[in-house]
Formats: sequence, structure tokens, C-alpha cells
Amino acid sequence: MNQRKENKTRQRLILALKLCIAAGALWFIWVRVFHKENILELRDRLLQIVLDGDHLMLLVAVVLLMFVNWSLEAVKWQRMLGRLEAIGFLRSLEAVFTGLTVSFFTPNRVGEYAGRVLYLQPGNRLEGMLLTMIENLAQLVVTLALGSVALPLFLVVFEKMPWYITLPAASVCFLFSMSSVLLFLNSSRAFSRLTRWSFLRRFERHIVVAKETNPRQMAFILLLSFLRFWVFSLQLYLLLLVFDVQVAFASAMLMITLTFFVLTLVPTFAFTDLGVRGAAGTFFFAYLTPQLSGVVFATLALWLINLVLPSAAGALLMAVTGPRRKSIS
Repeated sequence: MNQRKENKTRQRLILALKLCIAAGALWFIWVRVFHKENILELRDRLLQIVLDGDHLMLLVAVVLLMFVNWSLEAVKWQRMLGRLEAIGFLRSLEAVFTGLTVSFFTPNRVGEYAGRVLYLQPGNRLEGMLLTMIENLAQLVVTLALGSVALPLFLVVFEKMPWYITLPAASVCFLFSMSSVLLFLNSSRAFSRLTRWSFLRRFERHIVVAKETNPRQMAFILLLSFLRFWVFSLQLYLLLLVFDVQVAFASAMLMITLTFFVLTLVPTFAFTDLGVRGAAGTFFFAYLTPQLSGVVFATLALWLINLVLPSAAGALLMAVTGPRRKSIS
């Protein structure tokens, strides 16, 4: 009887916590995002696009690609957790959206891990957080690898650097790219060596799930991360067209890669990420076009579509359903 009361009390506390996080996230989004002047300008521009019908199909394509983007992330997480706990695609997608909601309060979106593992069985959450960190590391590896390839190209084409500077830079970037990819593919070996350290042996039963990963599985995770990178890069390119920024596709993709490369290196909170994105985008695109206001609007729109809307959806999901059902395969 007492056990039943304790369970009910725990469930009520969890429900109250979910509602507080959901309400706090929605308030945070409203105050920190939609009360900003540039967001109001963006709203007016988007409304004009919808009413006039100019570039409307491009805008619809960007929104649809948002679902492709986060669906790929959901598949990544689902596959990464496969040996730990079977979880269905829709539940995985729900966990991804909830993770985005929690990440809104934390630097570099580290709260995303805690938001996702709420959807796992309590006994699997520590291991799930570790696997989530490894899965997110794949996106970092892809972004850094592509950025380190794009950087020498940028130096040669736009900065006109001499060969005796660009050749060593290109060599270092290439070695860094290959090393990061190979290290990720063989991450199970790295975790095996971690358990040799005496102060980490107490966590060996949690680390064992990372030791059980294999290069084939990690290569699949990297492939999905690569596809995700090109999906949100394509989104940004389409948004540039929406806001009448006319740039060549290849040059735009180079600058977009460098923009995401810089964003990965700079620690930010979700609500300060807005200014950093605009600054990084305008720095690189200034080499291509004088229409920098359109670049700012494109980066803002991408941030709203890819992060703010899913975060708001995650808050609503947390309040309405939340991580209370058992995982399903």
C-alpha cells in the first residue's frame, strides 16, 4: 500500500516537473525570441512572401526538410540505442523534440541529452546518455571534417593565400579530418582503454554499452549525420533564395559549411545562438553578395524553423503526453 502511494507521489512529481519545464520553455521562447525586433521584421517578410506567393514553394520545402532533418536524427538515436533498448521511430522523434526543448536553457544544447533519456527505462538512462553523447558526436565529427576541408578552399579561392601557406594548412586539415573520422569509427577501442584507468572502473558497467559498438554501426551513424548536414545546408541555401540572395550554389555551399564550422566551435546558449549565427553568416557571405540583410533573415528563419518550432512542439508534447509510455519496438 505504501509502495503504491510512493509510486503515485513520484508520478505526480514527474508530471509537475514536466509541466514546469514545458511552461518555462514556452515562456522562454516567447520572451527571448518573439519579442526581438529583428524577429518581428522576419515575421513581416515571411507574411509578405505567403500573401504574395513569391517563393512560397521554396519556403514550404524548407519546412518539409525540417521534418526530414529531425527524422534522420531520430533514426540515428534509434539505431544507436538498439542494443540497449528497443524504441520506436515516433517515440524516438518525440524524444528528439523534447530534448530540443530542454536544450533551450543550456549552453551548446547539452540539456538535449537529459531531455531524451527521459524516454528510456530508468535503469537504462545513464547508458542512454552516454550513447546519446556518442551519437551527437557524429554530427560534430562530420561538421568539423567538412569545415576543415572547406577552410583551405576558402583561403585559396577568396583570400588568395600563397601555396606555401595553403598547402600546409590543407595537409593539417586533411589529417585532422581523417583522424577524427577514424577515431569515431573505432570509438569502442577508445572506451575499452578508458576502463583501464582505476578511477573509471566503477563506471565500467555503464561504459560497456559504448565498448559494444562496432565500426559498421558507427559508419551508418556517420552516414546519417552527413545526410543531416546536407539537409540543413540545403535548407539555408533555399532560404537565401527565398530572401532574394542570388549566389552560385557551389560558392554558397562552401560558405554555409564554413558558417556551421564556426558555429560548432563557438559555445552558445540557444537564445544567444541567434546573434552568433547572423554574425558568422554575414562574415562569410560578404565575399559573395552585398545583400547581407537577406543573409541575416535566412539564418534567422533557419533557426526558427529548425530549432524554435521543434522546441515549442517538444514543450507541448511534454505537457500533453510526456515520457510515460513504455518503449516499443
